[in-house]
Amino acid sequence: MALNFLTISDSTRQKLINDTDNLTSNFALGYTDLYAEILYQKSAGLGTLAPESTFWYSQVADINADNQQALGSLFIRNATLYGLAWDGKVNVNFQDISDRLARAVISDVVKTGKIYETDYTLQFDIKTALQYGNVTIGGWGGAFYYWTTPYEGTKTVGELVLQDPFQYNKFLATTTDALLKTAAAAIQSLAKTPTFDNLWSAVQQAVPTAIQASAPLNVKADIVGRAFDTLLGGNVAGDPNRIFGYIYLGNNPFDGKSLWLKTLDAYFNTERNISGNDQLDQLRQERISAQTVANDSLISIPSQSHYLSDLTHYIPTNDSHAVLTSSIDPQITATAGTASSSALLANNAIVSTNANQHLSDSGLVA
Repeated sequence: MALNFLTISDSTRQKLINDTDNLTSNFALGYTDLYAEILYQKSAGLGTLAPESTFWYSQVADINADNQQALGSLFIRNATLYGLAWDGKVNVNFQDISDRLARAVISDVVKTGKIYETDYTLQFDIKTALQYGNVTIGGWGGAFYYWTTPYEGTKTVGELVLQDPFQYNKFLATTTDALLKTAAAAIQSLAKTPTFDNLWSAVQQAVPTAIQASAPLNVKADIVGRAFDTLLGGNVAGDPNRIFGYIYLGNNPFDGKSLWLKTLDAYFNTERNISGNDQLDQLRQERISAQTVANDSLISIPSQSHYLSDLTHYIPTNDSHAVLTSSIDPQITATAGTASSSALLANNAIVSTNANQHLSDSGLVA
């Protein structure tokens, strides 16, 4: 059974102090020391942390070091940087945020002599990012992985995201964008042809435990649906006329107010807390504005329809989404094909239209 913490020796504590120059720098090396200690104690039978905790400690050194060859680091940074850009905060120093986090985490280990589970440690991560870096919960790169981690009393990260439709709106865009860009980077590093099959294979491997992340199935399905839509010519910010089960019908000719059709998706997903047409109008405007937001990502890959450059093998059919989902976890794609997923996968006509337009724009078909 996993422990709540691992106790370190005085020599390990001193090594952390020395390697980080008395807790002032070289924090990636300090993180490396922590992960090495976790692996040592596990192999020696002294104790283990929960898998999600071990995973976090395995990733943070690369994130802090800005290792652009490490896919987990690219995912976290891309999602967080896009979240900042979404909110118009383009001058935030990500490295400074990361260093402050690392100093807090490593200093606590030195002070207590204990390496804690992430339920405790991630309080530093989330609070440092949100309070110092002005990152919102929906734009934080770790939200996808640590959906069930407690934060702010009895609330979890996921509950905070879902209770605010504006945060969930942002979360879907930033997470999908980061996942696609990280997968595209994986394809590039393997020198593979950027086809749909290769991309979706990379999506499942690009970020370790991506499909096994703690976000629930319906949230993963929303991300998969958004990713398909993006690859077929949509925008990663989302369709402004289809929002969480509501379809924009235009404005009432008599009073000029917006008209929205509530579908079954909206009835089934009441946790999104849509309060009325005014809020839908704001979400619609947010998506429209976000379509022009420059994502200051770490990978120079054009957005939207250019995640992949070779679509010649793909021929849209009436079963377009069935073709595309062949290599994805069947549970997730099955959910993505129901009313609770994005409208893209629930409506083959939209898929085929977007795909044909994309192929036409690419010059691949007349």
